[in-house]
Amino acid sequence: MLVRCHDCEREFVVDLVERETEPGLTAVGFECPWCHRWHHSYYSTAGLKRKRQLLKKFKAKARRSAADWERYRRKKQEFTAAFNRINRASPA
Repeated sequence: MLVRCHDCEREFVVDLVERETEPGLTAVGFECPWCHRWHHSYYSTAGLKRKRQLLKKFKAKARRSAADWERYRRKKQEFTAAFNRINRASPA
């Protein structure tokens, strides 16, 4: 994906990087290759990574039946709630 840096106004392809900010909390974002400014995207944890992988499995099965679709929808809501809880409570 092509983005424009807010500082130097140059365009570049995004390469997401993970940086551990504190034990158990990882900042995900990218660095401008021209001015080296860090652009934060979101925070993640090991628990969120597990939920994201599980969500992929449920999504792959979601079209099989109404029950599978409902299960996927519930798991997506759980993931979204956990993601929002971590990203609201984390340092900005």
